[in-house]
Amino acid sequence: MRLEPDDGYAHAAMALIHTLARHWPEAEGEARAATARKGQLGAGLVDLCLMAATFEQGRPVEGAFDFGSIGLDGAAAIGPALEHLPPIDEGEMRQPAHKNWCLFVAADSGYVRPHLVPLLLSMIEAGIGAGVHVHLYNPAADTMPLIDAVRAKLAPRPLTISRETVDTARYYAKNTYYSSARFCRLFQFVRATNVPTLMVDADSLWRADPSAMLAALHATADIGLCRIDAQPPWARIVGRVVYAVPGTAGADFLRRVALFIADNFRKGTARWFLDQVALHAVHDRASGGTRFAYLPEARMSDRQFTDRSLLWAVTNRMKKDANRYNDLKRDLLLRHGFGGLIA
Repeated sequence: MRLEPDDGYAHAAMALIHTLARHWPEAEGEARAATARKGQLGAGLVDLCLMAATFEQGRPVEGAFDFGSIGLDGAAAIGPALEHLPPIDEGEMRQPAHKNWCLFVAADSGYVRPHLVPLLLSMIEAGIGAGVHVHLYNPAADTMPLIDAVRAKLAPRPLTISRETVDTARYYAKNTYYSSARFCRLFQFVRATNVPTLMVDADSLWRADPSAMLAALHATADIGLCRIDAQPPWARIVGRVVYAVPGTAGADFLRRVALFIADNFRKGTARWFLDQVALHAVHDRASGGTRFAYLPEARMSDRQFTDRSLLWAVTNRMKKDANRYNDLKRDLLLRHGFGGLIA
């Protein structure tokens, strides 16, 4: 930077460095300098740095995403915001009744075979008796027969299904829509059922029953989240695991997260990290009297695959690597008669 003070890439790199160090005024200045010089770093990281810097300084947020929904009446605004998303039948969410708590998982047809099926089978071996609700994006012709086969294995646990048909190109990109819209569907599910609900990523595997830990939260918390304080704001609240206790301020928290997401889809300001930014923004700016419990990530979203954890999770290349997660997934499919799904 001393030699080439107008190098946009150098300013972008400094914006990220200051963001990771939490030097917010410096991060803002470098992000603005990078933008003026058309400097970029990765997938829109300069905009994310400007968003983080202005947000953390308590200023009107600039850069990535639209934060206008934070100031809206969530109860009044959520209906019109959800109308911009594809319609779903909430009646599919309401029956049969779920006992104690329910596992909520969203997946498209491409995730059902390699991820959703082994996740549900892992519930059996972990001794988890909770009900299951699966929200499907664009189910294929073979999706429902496969889920029916898994439902038979899960019995007597109830398994309900809701679905939507979506042109993801209208909502920025496929992965952004799938990862973010599930929070809107989670809000609708909790609203429809009034049942304590745990949402996890479809590419996860259960190792032990979390029921006792979740039940202990009810007296002191409305929402359970995984939080990593050392991360930048767009990754501080981990979207892989969320637990909601209905009939509490947790319901309003979910409504506001769903509103933030749906409002950004409606305004065309959605992008990758929308789900996690929504969680962080509402957590810090609009959570009201919500009582939070911070679930131990090492146990509830374990990417080291240790024996003491409740849930194993994979991201990115880990899904194809040789590791304990994929060994367990293969064993689950073989033991329960789904060997044909092994890639």
